[in-house]
Amino acid sequence: MSRSGISVSVILMGLAVSGLYLALGAARLAQREDCPSPLFVGYAPRLPIGALIHQAGGLPKSSAELQVGPALPASIRTYPVTKWGLNSVRVGDSRPLWESIRDDDPTYRVQMEFWVRYAHGRESSVYWKTWHYDLVLCPLVIGYGDGPPGRIEVTGTQ
Repeated sequence: MSRSGISVSVILMGLAVSGLYLALGAARLAQREDCPSPLFVGYAPRLPIGALIHQAGGLPKSSAELQVGPALPASIRTYPVTKWGLNSVRVGDSRPLWESIRDDDPTYRVQMEFWVRYAHGRESSVYWKTWHYDLVLCPLVIGYGDGPPGRIEVTGTQ
C-alpha cells in the first residue's frame, strides 16, 4: 500500500473513532439518573397494580414487599379498590454509560406512581419500585428482561 493509502486509512479510522466517541458522549448526556416518561423498546415492565387488585381483591393501605406473580403476602390486609390510574413512570441509572454498555446484564431503577380509590371513598398514592435488566438512554429504555417483583409504598391515605 502506498503512503497516501495509509494516510487515508488512518484518517478514516480517526473519523470512525471520533464519531463513536461523539455518539457515546451524546448518549451519556441523554442518560439521566432520573428519566421521566421513558419510551420502552423491546421489553417494558408490566403494570403490577391491576394484577394485584385482581389477585388479592384489593390493595393494602400500608407498604409491602411483593412476591412473584405479582402477589401480596397472605399476612397483608387488603381493602377493595374501585378505581385506579397511572400517574407517572420514572426510570434511572446512575452508572456511567460506558459501564452499562460493557455490562452483560445492565440494570436500572423503575418507579411507577398510581392513584387508587378505595371502596370506602378514600384515595392514596401507590408507588411501585423495583429494578429491571435494561439499558437507559433517556428517553429510550432498551429492554432485555424482567426483574424482581419489587415493593409497593402507599402514601397519603385520605
